[in-house]
Amino acid sequence: MKTFFPLNLNAPVVVGLVTDLSSVNSYMNNLQIKMVILIGVTTIVALVVFMLISRYYTKNKEAAVHSVQEVFVGNMDQLFTTLREQRHDFNNHMATINSLVHLKEYEELNKYTKEIVGEITIVNDIINIKSPALSALIQAKITQALKKRITLDHHIINMEQLSLGAIKSTDLVKIISNLIDNAFEAVESLPENERYVELNGYIKQDKLYFSVYNTGTPIPSEQIAKMFEKGFSTKKSSTNSGLGLFIVQRIIKQYKGKVLVMPMQEGNKFEIIIPL
Repeated sequence: MKTFFPLNLNAPVVVGLVTDLSSVNSYMNNLQIKMVILIGVTTIVALVVFMLISRYYTKNKEAAVHSVQEVFVGNMDQLFTTLREQRHDFNNHMATINSLVHLKEYEELNKYTKEIVGEITIVNDIINIKSPALSALIQAKITQALKKRITLDHHIINMEQLSLGAIKSTDLVKIISNLIDNAFEAVESLPENERYVELNGYIKQDKLYFSVYNTGTPIPSEQIAKMFEKGFSTKKSSTNSGLGLFIVQRIIKQYKGKVLVMPMQEGNKFEIIIPL
């Protein structure tokens, strides 16, 4: 490529510039090829990373769903076992009632029928919760309380707004089950007529509230801070690992919630608050 520049000097002067474009074109072509290769490699790497991340989260979600299914199936299996036991023992119950009536042991008959009604109540007590795993858990705990001779009252209201994913459902089941198990352990040593546990759950102002109350000795204030430490336990049982409340607090922190310990005059109350 030739370029000419006229200059106004003492005499007419024209400066000519000759440029070899082949080297310029060669450089630009090499640069373009390098850019195409770089963009292509970057795109492939990005796609691979995206696929790996997607696969990772898919596996986690599948694992969470599988965990929820295991909890649900396990708890429902326990409930169905109770149903089968009740049906199997129906004839025995009828024979016992008939004998008590024949012997005119009306006081014993009254006690016996109350126990039967109590067992049947857990079957008809279907909880209206949108989380099947949580519903199955509570049903299972009602059955467990009956076997341990513990009175378990539950008040689950305003749960139509509950919309949790699989992972949150799993974590919520872990939280509630640990709190109820701790409450059961706290009242098992009490006389049978004093074994009382109460579960409450509701939604208010985009927050999920659950509380578990149990009768017993109020927790000393100096122990409250230590209760959430890993391995801490006030129970002497060798089967108690001291991990229940530690797990509860760790999960709640993940969802920016909080757990409150409230010693009361004749027992203790644990309350969790989780933003939805």
